[in-house]
Amino acid sequence: MLMYLGKAEPVLNDNSKAIHSVSINYPWPSIIRLSRYIRVPYKKVVLTRKNVLRRDGYKCSYCGRGDLTLTIDHIVPKARGGIDSWDNLISACTKCNNKKGDRTPE
Repeated sequence: MLMYLGKAEPVLNDNSKAIHSVSINYPWPSIIRLSRYIRVPYKKVVLTRKNVLRRDGYKCSYCGRGDLTLTIDHIVPKARGGIDSWDNLISACTKCNNKKGDRTPE
């Protein structure tokens, strides 16, 4: 449809397939190129507990276990000037989070 409307052109055709109409056969395009650029808006991933857990694969970043209840831990604790950012938040099981306390991982 896009090629029919002049909004796209074929780059590579699949010669084993065709689009049939009453009067003509069109080669089946494998790759098409749009005539003009269509901007896709960039969506920033929101910093949420769910997204941090998803990023870390629903596993504790310290012990690697995934079968425990997970919390969100600040690598640099808020008490020591840590902020809520993607670089400073990781998933941790309750045991590892309590063991670390307000210390840095070192």
